[in-house]
Amino acid sequence: MRSPVRPLSARKLARDFYLRPASDCATDFLGKVLVRQTRAGWPTPTHT
Repeated sequence: MRSPVRPLSARKLARDFYLRPASDCATDFLGKVLVRQTRAGWPTPTHT
C-alpha cells in the first residue's frame, strides 16, 4: 500500500480537526496553506 499521506499524520489531523474549535482549526489550516504557498514561491494574497 503506497500512500503519500502517512496514516498517523492523517489520523492526527482528523483528531485535531474534531477536538479543536472550528475557528482555530480554520485559522491553522489557512496559515499552513499560506506557508506552503510562500515556500512554493506563489504570490501570497493581499487580503486576509
